[in-house]
Amino acid sequence: MSRTLLVLDLFCGLGGFSKAFRERGHRVIGVDIVPPCEVQADVKRLPFPKSFRPDVILASPPCTEYAREWMPWSRTGKEPDHSLMHAAYKAVATYKPRWWVIENVRGAVQYWPPYRLRIGSRFLWGKFPIPALLPNEAICHGKERLGPTVKDRARVRAIIPYPISLALCQSIEAA
Repeated sequence: MSRTLLVLDLFCGLGGFSKAFRERGHRVIGVDIVPPCEVQADVKRLPFPKSFRPDVILASPPCTEYAREWMPWSRTGKEPDHSLMHAAYKAVATYKPRWWVIENVRGAVQYWPPYRLRIGSRFLWGKFPIPALLPNEAICHGKERLGPTVKDRARVRAIIPYPISLALCQSIEAA
């Protein structure tokens, strides 16, 4: 690693997307409406000045509505609320990071520009170097194996698997 990166992790949840960045010594500012996070705020109204310049923005907006409308057994026929994806794109446009990655599910693909990379059930949009070694899809699944008694199940299901975080971190460091 040549220098420490400033990483803004939007919708950080339990910190899975930025975990490898933290472990490898980068400065991460996690933003979410629910702790634990460094900045508790609504991503639609970020508290940073327009001059703020992170090197990397990671964003994993909630996928519930996209997932629901993609699965035939749960469709409502209503248009998903796109405001959180819009907020992620607005943060990218406002803070102009060198690299950015927005993660979501297959159901979001029909509503957003072509995704850049798919790893398992995760779809990634953005400007980032494609990792030379992609994680095995098998190790990037597992959320469907969580039982109904898992505490904070929705947040645990949303954790970006560490191999994805590490692959992205290493590819950005090498770029």
